[in-house]
Amino acid sequence: MDPNLLPRTGIIRNHEKDYLHRFQHIASIRDKKCLCIGYSESEVDEFVLRYDPQEIILLTNWTDHKDAQVEKYPIVIGDITRKTTFKDNEFDAVLTFSVMEHLSDVDGAMQEIARILKPSGLFYIFFGPAWSCAYGHHIYAKPCDPLLDFSCWQMPSHIHMLCSKDEIVSFYRNAGYPDDVCQNVLHWFFETPIINRLMYEEYIAIFYKWFLLAASEIMYTHVDAGLHRLLKEKFNQYNDFSSYGGKYLLINR
Repeated sequence: MDPNLLPRTGIIRNHEKDYLHRFQHIASIRDKKCLCIGYSESEVDEFVLRYDPQEIILLTNWTDHKDAQVEKYPIVIGDITRKTTFKDNEFDAVLTFSVMEHLSDVDGAMQEIARILKPSGLFYIFFGPAWSCAYGHHIYAKPCDPLLDFSCWQMPSHIHMLCSKDEIVSFYRNAGYPDDVCQNVLHWFFETPIINRLMYEEYIAIFYKWFLLAASEIMYTHVDAGLHRLLKEKFNQYNDFSSYGGKYLLINR
């Protein structure tokens, strides 16, 4: 598939980071003990503190990341895909922020979150990208370069799913990029361990396995009929190629 024939689907819709207010009519973290995963200190200040939780604890597995540079809140270093040091039923709410796509074992993380959440506890998720979306490759090889930074929303739609490695290399060479950049693109698309490459519907199936879904708001791009047909021909066991992820309120069983 020639990448030049693929549409540019544009910016992701509903990409608002302050997502807790979307679910205020259903549930609130006010006066609740909360575990925040994937948040930096400034993101907690901006997106969590305004909702008046009783207590905030942070968890990160990246000691050299800004998420570990925390002074105002207690922080624990640990891997949510494995058993942590937290007690059973310790938290009223767990909040994750752009974490799901980076987990090596999403099912394992759901199991651990279900353990540390109280019965009927609240599990808030903000995540993207799903691999099956237009920008699911998550390439960030050069910030602000429209063909090397997925968040510019200008790359050929689903290039990582519909094009061969040779077609991708040829596309970048013809755009004037040297061979080392072409190989770096392939690394970002197919090899980097920082994303898990689950299809969107696989995430949802795992969520339903462990939790009840109370509410959601999907982040998405438009996929026209022709593009959807191409994707269905290649990946016929899946139907959703527009959802980038979204905001979810889950309830512990």
